[in-house]
Amino acid sequence: MLRAIVKCFICVLAAGVAFGATQTENYGISVLPAPGNVTIDGKYDDWDLSGGIFACNNVEEQRDRHSAWLHMMYDKDNLYVLARVKTEKLAEKSGLRMLMLTAPGLLIAVSLYLAWTGAASAGQRRAVAIVFGINLILNAAWPALYFGLQRPLLAFADLTALWLSIIAMIAVTWRIRRASALLLAPYLLWVSFAGVLNWLSR
Repeated sequence: MLRAIVKCFICVLAAGVAFGATQTENYGISVLPAPGNVTIDGKYDDWDLSGGIFACNNVEEQRDRHSAWLHMMYDKDNLYVLARVKTEKLAEKSGLRMLMLTAPGLLIAVSLYLAWTGAASAGQRRAVAIVFGINLILNAAWPALYFGLQRPLLAFADLTALWLSIIAMIAVTWRIRRASALLLAPYLLWVSFAGVLNWLSR
């Protein structure tokens, strides 16, 4: 049962990262010889831009709002790197996505393991399954609302429910194994901070 819950949690997290978005994949970049003298002045009219790579987290919806081109050139003395960034709010949303989908997942998985193995009865294990399951659903819904549907207010409502579900998780796990509950404290702080960013970006 525990193994199934953990696998489900990991799969939903992985699915949430890519929900509703086509991300660019780049496995290399061409480093071109400079066509002439290169002046470091913030302009790129003296650059050969033919070998650049394009990076975007959501090509369908964010190509013209949040994307970047990366170029590299060299001459006998220097290596040059040029980044042409197009963004409305630099790295705000991509950083928020990483905030919600990486380290907290590890903390939740360990907390779940400690609570499940420390439960003294079937009733305690049922309570753990319920609160962690609800949290899993709310956690998976947030990237779908915020990044997929571009509905920050609905995403904020989901975050509020997610925050309350973490309080419930802490309350349940505290009675079983305090280490499990303490592992959820950083998760609560992450969601609180993400909620502030979510509200500011609405």
